[in-house]
Amino acid sequence: MLLLFRRRAGRGGLLPGVRYAQVASTGGGRRTTGLPDLPGGRGRCVRGLDVHPEQLERARRANAGLLARAPRRLGFAHGAAERMPFEDGRFDRLYSVEAAQHFRDLAAFAREAARVLRPGGRLAVSSFFLPTGAEDAGGQLAARLESFASGLDVAHPLVSLLAALDSAGLADVRAESVGDQVWPGLDRFLSGIDLPVQWPRNFLPAYRDGLLDYYVVTAERPPTPHA
Repeated sequence: MLLLFRRRAGRGGLLPGVRYAQVASTGGGRRTTGLPDLPGGRGRCVRGLDVHPEQLERARRANAGLLARAPRRLGFAHGAAERMPFEDGRFDRLYSVEAAQHFRDLAAFAREAARVLRPGGRLAVSSFFLPTGAEDAGGQLAARLESFASGLDVAHPLVSLLAALDSAGLADVRAESVGDQVWPGLDRFLSGIDLPVQWPRNFLPAYRDGLLDYYVVTAERPPTPHA
């Protein structure tokens, strides 16, 4: 995940003095990445958003030191990605790490992303989607992976997210497959731990069979034309 963050951060252009939002990926209490971990932290403002109060509480505990030192630069808000509790044009950068597979309404998320970004602001999303040619593979994924069978993960085709971002008025919409950097490593990790169930080992075969892939998706809110 750190590799994906750094790849995404490079595209999004993490810079000092800009405002970031981390959407629905507060990380189960892991320390929020953005202020101390990457170059240009001075003056940066980060807001984390999650729909689950317990995740927000874990994030606050994990980031207690930074919250105490710089409360105006880091904060967490309760809300859904499809209805963000932020004013229009609030952020310079908006990113979401491995959360979009849980979103029920990609079009609503795309509209909200376009709304809360300032003109010229950029969006980056990293998650897993159904690749081109496998848009109808949801049933096969549900047969292999309990997270899809239970509804925890939604079988969103990649083209659905790209179309939603375009329809929301975002520009320069791009997607890059990074599955070869994600699934083999995940499977190696899973093979070394005592899993109570074995279905998570099916992610790698599903990727190899072309049923799903991992992507970094980026887009930009067009700058305001000069008069």
